[in-house]
Amino acid sequence: MKLSDLHPCNNCGGKLGTTFYVVRMSVAAEVMAPDSDVVKVAMDDSDFKELAHQFLICSSCYTQELCLAEMGEKASINLENSPVIDNTHDS
Repeated sequence: MKLSDLHPCNNCGGKLGTTFYVVRMSVAAEVMAPDSDVVKVAMDDSDFKELAHQFLICSSCYTQELCLAEMGEKASINLENSPVIDNTHDS
């Protein structure tokens, strides 16, 4: 089965179609360090991976105005409400 059949558009909830977009968003912060140019990106740090989001966007929504903050909030709520799957034990 194709990913486009399993996962709806994160913006409108509709079908992705054969061509869709993957948008990755992560929180970044300046870190207190001797070097003033140090930036920590959540997507790159295993301790903060939950602050990174990946959205699948249909072609129609991609050409429209998107609210990334709203999609991020929805994704966080969906993650909190999804069942936890334990893949640590082999059957």
